[in-house]
Amino acid sequence: MRKLPLFCWFCLLTAGFIVSCDNKNMNENTGEQIFYTVTYHDTERTSGELPVDTKKYKPPVRNPLNFKLEFIEKTKVLDTGTMKKEDYVFSRWKMRHRDYTESEPKWHTENYYPGHEITVSENIDFDSEWVLENP
Repeated sequence: MRKLPLFCWFCLLTAGFIVSCDNKNMNENTGEQIFYTVTYHDTERTSGELPVDTKKYKPPVRNPLNFKLEFIEKTKVLDTGTMKKEDYVFSRWKMRHRDYTESEPKWHTENYYPGHEITVSENIDFDSEWVLENP
């Protein structure tokens, strides 16, 4: 039996570790790959359709060598689609998310505009914001 050099063992071990890290992105109950989505919401439009992002985004994987996230997927915030609101113009998309860095999770809101590049590291929900056309 041939002996593998130390470097080869290291490569095999880290490759296995990366695969095992990737398995953390699997649903424990079904064994299926977990994907993130970007969804657009609007309850105030008077006509038209919302933009739809049909892509399923893979969660990032942490590199065991430098602990940095890799394979991070990005996308651009979509335009308004065909939706309209009578006497209003679209202003921006608002994204609400929880901030877990504090002792108690708090909700934060961030503003995004069509074409803005975002990192998809969780499910993202955008709500539309409208402003009066002629205030």
